Amino acid sequence: MRPLLLLTILVLGPAASSAESTGTLRPGVAYHYVKSNLDDTDSWHVTTYVSSSGRLDVLKWGEEPGQVVEVTADLDPAGCVAQHLEQWNLQDGSMVLSMWGALSADGRSMGFNRQGIAPIPVHGSGRPLHVYGFDLQSMDLAPRCLGKTRGVPIIGLVGVNPVTDAAPPLVDYGPIRVEALGEARVGDVACRRFRLVGKGFTLLTWFSRDDGRVVRAESMRPDSHDWTSFKLQLLRTERMNPFQWQAFRARVLGRFVRNTSAPAPRDRGDGGQR
Repeated sequence: MRPLLLLTILVLGPAASSAESTGTLRPGVAYHYVKSNLDDTDSWHVTTYVSSSGRLDVLKWGEEPGQVVEVTADLDPAGCVAQHLEQWNLQDGSMVLSMWGALSADGRSMGFNRQGIAPIPVHGSGRPLHVYGFDLQSMDLAPRCLGKTRGVPIIGLVGVNPVTDAAPPLVDYGPIRVEALGEARVGDVACRRFRLVGKGFTLLTWFSRDDGRVVRAESMRPDSHDWTSFKLQLLRTERMNPFQWQAFRARVLGRFVRNTSAPAPRDRGDGGQR
């Protein structure tokens, strides 16, 4: 089995023009996606549940034994970026904390923590600072952050080091321009289309005009070494209360783990081995 992800998301939402704000996190909604290479190979399921206006729970899984990851994200008070991320991986039949990350007070760097090694600080070239590899699940970020800028929005972006087994494992992707490409439709969904462009990096995104959710994303650059490219496609949305979400989560995890209880209480001073 291939190594699991370092982190699962680019925390970025629909980058509207500076005078426009669109989209909003909708607590109690689950967004069901499929993630794959551009040619649809190596597909995984990805479901993001909006627990509250400041909290996202992400569950992603493949078809092979051990291919399951959970990520939780706490957003900053403005709802723009993830202040705290935690990743949970399968170990000895249970989901265990493998890594956590925290945004610096000035919003210019992320510190990633794994048990037994020193924290890894990764500095970005711009703000708001996002993490490529979180599968575009924070779908309400850019209207609040980028709406305060003028001209072409610029964001910071950090992600997996493209050199396998290189140190550090995460690097700065440099300043990323967010370019509006106009209106488009994906199936029956009216969308706004954008291109994210940086040095050696291009990502096309489609965001729903209705609620700002990610409808599609495509890039030649993978978000981890486990893929050769990147494609994310929305399948459907579903209303869920917290009991229904935990039941859904338990059904998925039941295919992989022996213990499907909720993640253990957080210890922000420690991390787990991936």
